[in-house]
Amino acid sequence: MWLAWAALALATLSKGLIGIVLPGGVLVLYSLIERDWALWRRLHLVSGMLVFLAIAAPWFVVVSLRNPEFFNFFFIHEHFTRFLTTEHRREGPWWYFIPIFMVGILPWLTVLAWTARRSWTEARATERGFSWQRFAIIWSVFIFLFFSASGSKLPSYILPIFPAMALVIGWQLTRIQAATLLRLIVPLVVAMGLLALVALAGFGALAERIADEKQPLAPLLAYGTWIRIAVVVALAGGILAWWWLARGERTRPVLTLALASLAWTQLMVTGFDALAESRSTEPILLRATTRGALATGVPFYSVRMYDQTLPYYLGRTVIPVAHADELAMGIALEPDKAIATVGEWKNRWEGADQAYAIMQPRHRRSALTLDDLDRICISPERRPAQCGGAALPQGGNQCAGGYHPHARELDRSIRPLGAGASPRRRHPLLRRERGRVDHRPLARAGVDRLPDALARLHHQRDRRALPAR
Repeated sequence: MWLAWAALALATLSKGLIGIVLPGGVLVLYSLIERDWALWRRLHLVSGMLVFLAIAAPWFVVVSLRNPEFFNFFFIHEHFTRFLTTEHRREGPWWYFIPIFMVGILPWLTVLAWTARRSWTEARATERGFSWQRFAIIWSVFIFLFFSASGSKLPSYILPIFPAMALVIGWQLTRIQAATLLRLIVPLVVAMGLLALVALAGFGALAERIADEKQPLAPLLAYGTWIRIAVVVALAGGILAWWWLARGERTRPVLTLALASLAWTQLMVTGFDALAESRSTEPILLRATTRGALATGVPFYSVRMYDQTLPYYLGRTVIPVAHADELAMGIALEPDKAIATVGEWKNRWEGADQAYAIMQPRHRRSALTLDDLDRICISPERRPAQCGGAALPQGGNQCAGGYHPHARELDRSIRPLGAGASPRRRHPLLRRERGRVDHRPLARAGVDRLPDALARLHHQRDRRALPAR
């Protein structure tokens, strides 16, 4: 039991008060429903609480002493405010977790539906009066309802449900008749067959409907290959399990369904890397460092955005510009670590000897002045710049392949659009160095998909381009 108290302490250190609330709420509900008050005597409350405090308390005490604002931020804002309000804009309807649970419990959804009532009524208590089956059911229902009532919802919140449900389903699989199990998996095999048909024949058309500026088409099509393989594996596992069940087997079909489910899930997760271009900043940073490592002693600005993967792959913190979101409380306490307006950032940017900045494409025009855009010229990648026959103005800006006096036309021409292509989502990345400052927004899909003409911005000092997604 002391090991359980130690686990509670570690859960509290990693996830906060939820590490106490969930187990505590389940224990209270179980005791009320089952009238099992003797359970509390077996918890070793006094010694267990000492173990809990010995593990969890020191860190919270030290952090609170060094950061007086920590108590309010962590215990109030990150728990009660997050649960009771929609401040973090992660709200969802009351049924938000229902489809997530249905997908997560596969391939045993029909088994669970068929045996749900039986799992409760046929549960037997141990000699000490404890029914682990009913405890697991109460655990799952409580967590599901708890987070359904929360003002902040994320799919991962109900993960603690699945181990408990797996125990109950596994118990029922040892009791259910093979013929009944056969009837229960037939609907799943049929549904997976239809899904495989859609994935194999119609995923391309579906991807074209889903694709937009934030999620380009090419990565979706690449991920589609993994989806097709995954659904075929799942369908093959279902058919093989059905074939064995029809012959009266039990162990083989159950293991086949379980392993096929594991395999198609892992394929879906592994293939998700194909969407990295629109889900992570790693690709843009990798392209940026192909022209040399980024200096670590200079500021890195995140303008009107904050991608949580950026500090991780960058290896250091960034300075948010005109973007608070979940950092609002921290910025209020340490305003010197952020910049409130784009105008203030531009003043720092223009006065810096060296700096980096990242921003969404839709904010590029507002962050760069029209005077900046008027100084753009083309630096071609594969062919000479097409200037449309325009005369070169006296003292005009020269680039490697030609000149372009029409800033607005050029700004449209650098969008990574090919014949029939969709707009690519990009985070233009700027680098400012002493004597040179360049701006080159590149397609996130990779260097091989870049447009022929790249943009170079000259304003007071040159601007050397960094690859951007």
